[in-house]
Amino acid sequence: DNPFPNSFVYSYGHRNSQGIAWTEDGTMYASEFGQDTWDELNKIEAGGNYGWPEVEGIVGEDGFIDPLQQWSPDDASPSGIAIHDGTIYIANLRGERLRTVPLTDPAT
Repeated sequence: DNPFPNSFVYSYGHRNSQGIAWTEDGTMYASEFGQDTWDELNKIEAGGNYGWPEVEGIVGEDGFIDPLQQWSPDDASPSGIAIHDGTIYIANLRGERLRTVPLTDPAT
């Protein structure tokens, strides 16, 4: 079901995806290392452009899909991601924490 004919590409503009997880309905989420400014939680859409290397984090520009959340690398450096019982769990290496993100409102 890739959106680009004769291609393995599903979406693009990802810098360094560290974890990918799916909800029961098949929605895909990814935790990503940024370069210098922002680490991200993204809801992945077929054919979506997530901005790298032109943009990092939430920019609100046409043509790019903004992350649901962004964090400073000092507070995050996300690694694994899992989804269970309506919650996204993201392990953060440098931030030394386990983030919980409710699926009912993942942008908060």
